[in-house]
Amino acid sequence: MIFLFVWGKRPIEIPVGFVADFCFVCRKIAPFCVNRVSMVPHFWFIPVGKGRLLRHTKTCHSCWSTSDCERSRFFRIDRPFDNDLERLIATTFPTIREVYAERLALEECVAADSDALEREVRRKLLMEPFRMAAPHYEHGVGVRGLHLLIIALKPLHPRETEIRECLTHFRKSGARIGRRLRTAEIMKRLYEDTVERAPGSYDY
Repeated sequence: MIFLFVWGKRPIEIPVGFVADFCFVCRKIAPFCVNRVSMVPHFWFIPVGKGRLLRHTKTCHSCWSTSDCERSRFFRIDRPFDNDLERLIATTFPTIREVYAERLALEECVAADSDALEREVRRKLLMEPFRMAAPHYEHGVGVRGLHLLIIALKPLHPRETEIRECLTHFRKSGARIGRRLRTAEIMKRLYEDTVERAPGSYDY
């Protein structure tokens, strides 16, 4: 009789609580779920022990974007989250509005009139969502990256020429997002709910 044993190690994520932080996709202060990512031994794919800590990540409770989490910047990690953002701010990151004062003021300008921003500031804000979405195209199919890209771009009301300029930048650098996305696809996703466009009007 032959016995087959399946064992090894694999990374797993375990939620450890919530913090308040600034979300660069939602463009506002939001609740985040903090996860412990560990390399854990498994037997028949069943985790054994806590394993070796690799890093902590945080996932926005609103848009589900995930990024690395530096635990030391938070006063504490709260658990559970009761949907009271102000209480979460007070217990986990009470100085968040001072820390992000410049960015919060900039987002107020975006909400008031994004076209009134200085050209270079607007360009940086347009490039930022593409940089956040790019890793999804390097390591996956990109669907998640496109979803986050659209959420982050919408408040800026980008023009066709601006989207093309951003994609051209990434295409020249060799990034997959520049090769796999087209201006037409992004413009359709940005304005399909508000503006009816002629077919092919944004073809790259």
